[in-house]
Amino acid sequence: MKSNYFFKKSRQIYRLFTINNCVEHVWNDMLRFFKTNGFRFGQYENEKVVDIHFETKLSGSLMFKCNITDDKLIFRGLILSAFDIDRTSDVLVLAAHFNAILKHGRVSASTEGNFVEFIYEGNLLTYLISPDKIEHDFEVHFNITTDCIWAFKSMIQSGDNPVFVISQLLEQKENVSKIDNN
Repeated sequence: MKSNYFFKKSRQIYRLFTINNCVEHVWNDMLRFFKTNGFRFGQYENEKVVDIHFETKLSGSLMFKCNITDDKLIFRGLILSAFDIDRTSDVLVLAAHFNAILKHGRVSASTEGNFVEFIYEGNLLTYLISPDKIEHDFEVHFNITTDCIWAFKSMIQSGDNPVFVISQLLEQKENVSKIDNN
């Protein structure tokens, strides 16, 4: 047990000494995470971008993009690939409601590109020191993105007011939390 702890700490120290290779270390850790979990993804080595596609029963097709810059790992999840311009104000209001309650990331609604996405950015140094945080943050990002997809699709399909939709989502989350705590 002590040798595993020592190995982990010595690895962290080595990575800090080779901080000029920070992007490469985190890139390799991210690819290892996706491969280990059997995700289907496309990688673009020069741009340090990974595209991931999931098919789920509840949310349908999910598109994610992860990219590494000089100082950040950025997770992006596509919520809506397009929306009716007549619903722009509702889309913006729902995005604002999400941003008011989110602790991690932000919902970005592009009126010019006509799409909505969830974006989370993490400091690259954090992932260099703790590679396991990639998995944690991806899971958090995935869960928030699926909640956003449910809310935006529900609003678009039902025509409900964004305030009503966000209250439905919060109520569902509260009910799940009660069940989990019992």
